[in-house]
Amino acid sequence: MLSSGAGPAGFLWYNFCAFALQMPIGLLADRVKKCRVFALLGLALTAGAAVPVWGALLPAVLGLGNACYHVGGGRDVLLSSRKMTDLGIFVSPGALGLFLGTLAAGRGIPSWLTVAIPAVMAGLVVRYCRDARSPSAGAACRWNGFFVTFLVVGLRSLLAMGLDAPWKVGLWAAAAAVCTAGGKALGGILSDGLGWWKTAALSLVAAAVLFCLPGGAAGCGAILLFQMTMPVTLRLAADALPGMEGFAFGALTLGLFLGYLPRYYGLCVPVPAAAGMTLLSAGLLLLLREGGK
Repeated sequence: MLSSGAGPAGFLWYNFCAFALQMPIGLLADRVKKCRVFALLGLALTAGAAVPVWGALLPAVLGLGNACYHVGGGRDVLLSSRKMTDLGIFVSPGALGLFLGTLAAGRGIPSWLTVAIPAVMAGLVVRYCRDARSPSAGAACRWNGFFVTFLVVGLRSLLAMGLDAPWKVGLWAAAAAVCTAGGKALGGILSDGLGWWKTAALSLVAAAVLFCLPGGAAGCGAILLFQMTMPVTLRLAADALPGMEGFAFGALTLGLFLGYLPRYYGLCVPVPAAAGMTLLSAGLLLLLREGGK
């Protein structure tokens, strides 16, 4: 999309289709109960975007491909495993992909590669996506708990998109992308070992402290710690809405889109505000501690 010269409006349209539309797509996936179909459709749309016929519709095609794949894959992970490690691994590579895509846009991407990668992924989806059924469908939904996770995800997105840090250039920008991905994966691993609420409390309080310190090293450390709650919010949201795992996954990505909008319109988050938002996120998550490990 960067190579095609899409402007700010194109990126807004892409983000709407990629993140806001995951909620209705997730609701549909819960009714159809075919994770594999949605994941394969997402890969087909992504590969099809390589055909130079879309013009102004290219952001929408890519966005829908993103949305369908993530709903299919995310719902499958939520249903096939209780481990937050698996969720962390599933959501972690996206930040690296965004960074590498930005670098690749100025160098050109071979057209065969944009078809070959989704084709390989499609083979993996067919092999490993099991279309598991919800083990707790029919249980009562806890909407209050779900809205808490939604607020936390919105805060995370606003901070990640709008952080006004002068050090985020050059190699430090690359390091921030690695820390974003690593934090999500590490958060899942530690949550399975220590328990989710201990991981959330320790990581977010430590992140708030590091956000107040100058320099790229402290900033990257804060980003890594702040992102560790990503698999936690996904698991808690799905558990709050049994039988609606696709909707829960997609609704949280709507929170990501809403957090992106202030940045699109020029709002930046100063570092002191980032520390406060981090502590607020910790407080909100700890409201859900009852019954959790």
